[in-house]
Amino acid sequence: KKVDEKTGFETKTIIAVPMVFRGQAYGVIELVNRFDGSSFTPEDLVILQTIADFTAISLAHSNQFEETKVLAFRDALTGVFNRNKLNHLKNEWSDRRMDDHVALVALLDLNDFKLINDTYGHKTGDQVLCHFANILRYVIRGTDKIFRIGGDEFLILFQNENKEKLLQTQNRFREAMSILLRKCKENNPPFYFTWGMSVGSLRKLDELIHEADLSMYASKD
Repeated sequence: KKVDEKTGFETKTIIAVPMVFRGQAYGVIELVNRFDGSSFTPEDLVILQTIADFTAISLAHSNQFEETKVLAFRDALTGVFNRNKLNHLKNEWSDRRMDDHVALVALLDLNDFKLINDTYGHKTGDQVLCHFANILRYVIRGTDKIFRIGGDEFLILFQNENKEKLLQTQNRFREAMSILLRKCKENNPPFYFTWGMSVGSLRKLDELIHEADLSMYASKD
């Protein structure tokens, strides 16, 4: 009635049915006023309910597909992206011109992680990995991405079209690493990590990862 008063519309007949699938409500379908001015019939209600049921099923399957897609790209333990997501992005970028995009790749590897598992147990080892992933979230922006690409190996991808700004990020990241090392040392149990990084064209991401990998292992020696 209030809507009619504000819009000047006159509601004569109305039917509404919920869109529900397996106890989950997705909305309501509502029909107002038949074209011929007559009232809606029980048959109209049956047809509308059938449409609503199939629509709810479609929406549920669509949501499920999106959730599955998200899970396929996320590490189940830490919640950061996984190697599948990294490979997906590489394929996506290979189909586009990315010559003007530069990237900073940082690789981080937990030292003697097997020793943590052997000494404290795998549950504690999992907690260390989750804690480390949470710490890494503090050094990234919304456009940056963290990946867990191995058991105890993580990759951070910083993107920017401006190489100068990316070099500033590189300096900021170096400063953040000293803070992260201190936080890891204060953890119970304490743990340590080695890292390396490289800067270059996003189109040559595999080369950047390889260079960061070499840098990381050189710092272990």
